[in-house]
Amino acid sequence: MSKVGALVLLGLIAASLAFPMALAQPSSQANVEAVFDSIVSNLRGLLAYLESVNPAEAAKYREAFEKAISKIEEARGRARADPEGALREALKAQSEAARGAAGLLKTLNVTAPPGLIVALEVKLRMVEELNATIQYLKSFNVTVDPEAETILEATKTKILELKTGLAQGFLNATQVATQLVNVNKNISTVKVLIAKSKCEWVKVQAVNAVARGLASLTAKHGREALDLEKLGPEALSEVEAVLRLPEEVEKVLGVKLPPAFKCNLTPLLEEHGVKLEPGFLGKLIAKLAVGNRSKLLEVIGEIRKCIVQPLIASEANLEKILGIAREHIEKAKSVAEEARKAEELKTVKTLEVRIEVFPRVQKGEEVVNIGTLTLGETVQVKVIEARAEGGLKIMANGVLTLKGEKQTYEINMPCMADVDMRCARIQAIIQGYDQPMRIEPGVYSATLKISWEARGVGVLILKIIIETSG
Repeated sequence: MSKVGALVLLGLIAASLAFPMALAQPSSQANVEAVFDSIVSNLRGLLAYLESVNPAEAAKYREAFEKAISKIEEARGRARADPEGALREALKAQSEAARGAAGLLKTLNVTAPPGLIVALEVKLRMVEELNATIQYLKSFNVTVDPEAETILEATKTKILELKTGLAQGFLNATQVATQLVNVNKNISTVKVLIAKSKCEWVKVQAVNAVARGLASLTAKHGREALDLEKLGPEALSEVEAVLRLPEEVEKVLGVKLPPAFKCNLTPLLEEHGVKLEPGFLGKLIAKLAVGNRSKLLEVIGEIRKCIVQPLIASEANLEKILGIAREHIEKAKSVAEEARKAEELKTVKTLEVRIEVFPRVQKGEEVVNIGTLTLGETVQVKVIEARAEGGLKIMANGVLTLKGEKQTYEINMPCMADVDMRCARIQAIIQGYDQPMRIEPGVYSATLKISWEARGVGVLILKIIIETSG
């Protein structure tokens, strides 16, 4: 066999055994079908070539090839529910059949026109699969070197020219085989360019895995997936699995998920003596429901956020993610929309407070009666402006008290004003001040106590808003 023939042979065997780049993440269900078609076509083309050059020997492999194709078609039937698993099965069947025929392939002269036609068809499908991979990555804003698409387009044109030249007699087998070496180099170059985006690519896979878990959960339980107190043990177990999914996905794929797709519940659970293990939600709810209802609502709010945030973040791309049935997508979008509305804050009170500081009075306290507020599932107080007039230097702390029929809540507001004076506060996140605090919905009487220290004379002006959601 000539040196050129050996190179073509190696390329032909590699194409029969290789894992097409597009298989890792096809861009749509249509692309999944195209990949299955490509695998079957590869095997049928290889078998046809063997039969055309050595019918007697090829007959020994026909049964194995037909069994492999049958397995691939069975896997195709499972592709909608589990595309990655189905594609792996198909590739395994393809590889086993092709390896079985490898011994026969080595005895053949693949520089003969029938072999070159098969090789060119294989290369053309590889180009199409690589291009599908690039389009998929781009749809998720993964940057791929633009040179990759340029090379693929030129390579596709070259393959079509070689096929035409061989079929019409303008090129002989040696000329085509020689140029196939350059085609292989181009394909290898594109694979390298795509591989440079591997980290981002794997991150997309991780995000998709989390999105699939959320879509499945919300499709089964709807809005109740977020109302943890209403769920039974089995449903709570499913919620727990989704909450642990980001951490498991990170371990398996070796990447860090974007912040919107991950939250760390361990500190919150440890605060209440509960570990992140099977059954933790039931234990937590049972523990807090009796002794501290307001704390339970606060904790559930944090857990809900761990479900809501990635669901909302996934919403725009759900349709691109394989393995999610249409009805699951619609249900997940509906739940995401409801969750977004529930989490949106609306202002229920805006107030302006003026504190006058007189000579020789350097400390003081003001109590502001805010009045009655109707609040939903959360509350947050924010200082949107703090300024001083007359050269006054001042720092102030506050406490907002909400007194309801059943519950009373206090929200500490350290360093609510700090004008040219040092003000130290703890770095921990304060519920109701740094972020919304879960409360029992209802009507509350609100008061704000402000304690201050100052130097000089003047007026402190505070603009404050109180927001609620749900």
